[in-house]
Amino acid sequence: MKPLKQVVKAKSFKYKNIKAHQLIKLEHYKKIKDQAFLVFFKGLTLRVIIAGF
Repeated sequence: MKPLKQVVKAKSFKYKNIKAHQLIKLEHYKKIKDQAFLVFFKGLTLRVIIAGF
């Protein structure tokens, strides 16, 4: 019975680590996406300002 508990614990621990890793990856991609949007928005507002002159 004891080895089975260890296997179950190891699998659940591995699953938690994978889930945490995916969450970190998702957060990283979200930051990149936000930065890209800000750069795009800045360029867009710059064009509007230049077009206004």
